[in-house]
Amino acid sequence: MSPYAVEKAKLNALSEVVAIEMKPFNITVQSMMIGAMWSPGLANSPLGPAFNGSGLFTPTPEAVGRAMVNNFGYGEAVIVPYFPHAVQYFFVTKLPKFVLSIISKRLKDVWDKNK
Repeated sequence: MSPYAVEKAKLNALSEVVAIEMKPFNITVQSMMIGAMWSPGLANSPLGPAFNGSGLFTPTPEAVGRAMVNNFGYGEAVIVPYFPHAVQYFFVTKLPKFVLSIISKRLKDVWDKNK
C-alpha cells in the first residue's frame, strides 16, 4: 500500500508544479484522483469480498470516465471528478492520523485474509 501512496503523491505534486509552469502558455494540467471502481479486477482481488458490486462509492468505470470528461479543465491541478469520491476524500482528509492508521490496518487484514 505504501508504494502506491508514494506514487500517487508524486503524481499529484508533479501535476501541481507542471500546471503552474504551463499556465502562462494556456495549457491545462490536471491529475484526477479516482477512488474504487467496480470491475472484474476489484471483484477478483483480495478486497473484492468487501464490496457488493457497483454502488455509490464503487461506480462502474463508465461512470467515472463520464465524470472525468465532464470535469476536465475545471478546478485545481488535482481534482476528484466523481462527486461521491470527492465527498469521501473530503471527510477522509479530516480524520486524525491514528484513525487512518486503524482503517489502513483493517484493509491490510482483509487483503491478507483473502489473498
